[in-house]
Amino acid sequence: MSNQRYFTITRENASPNKTTGKWKVKLPWEFITSENYPKTIEVMNFVYFNLNGQLDIGVSCHGSFNYDSPENDQMICFSTYGNMTPKHFNINKNITRIEIWFKDYKGKSIFPVGLWDEYFILELNLHY
Repeated sequence: MSNQRYFTITRENASPNKTTGKWKVKLPWEFITSENYPKTIEVMNFVYFNLNGQLDIGVSCHGSFNYDSPENDQMICFSTYGNMTPKHFNINKNITRIEIWFKDYKGKSIFPVGLWDEYFILELNLHY
C-alpha cells in the first residue's frame, strides 16, 4: 500500500549554499525509510517572489531529483500565478535530501543574497 504526504519547501526549511546557489532540503523520514519503489515526487505548484515582494513569473525551478532531463539543467517547472499541471518524477533509489535551485528568465542562476531578499514556495506531494 502506498502512502502520500504533502510537503511544502520554503526558505524556512531549506538551507542555502551561497557558493552554488542551491538550497538543500531534508526529506521527511517517512519518505526516506519507505521501502516502496518507485517513490514519486509530484511537483504541484511553485511561486517565487522577487526583492520587491512581487510575484516573479520568469523564474525556473530545478531539482536534483529530476533524473530525466540533465540537458535542461534538471528543470522541474516555472513559477506560476496559480495551479499548474502536476509533474511526476520517479525516485528509484534511496535519497535523504534534495537540492533545488533557481534561474531567471535569461537562464542565469539566482544566488541567495541576504537573509530575506527573496521568497519561494515549492509545493510537492510525496508518494512512498
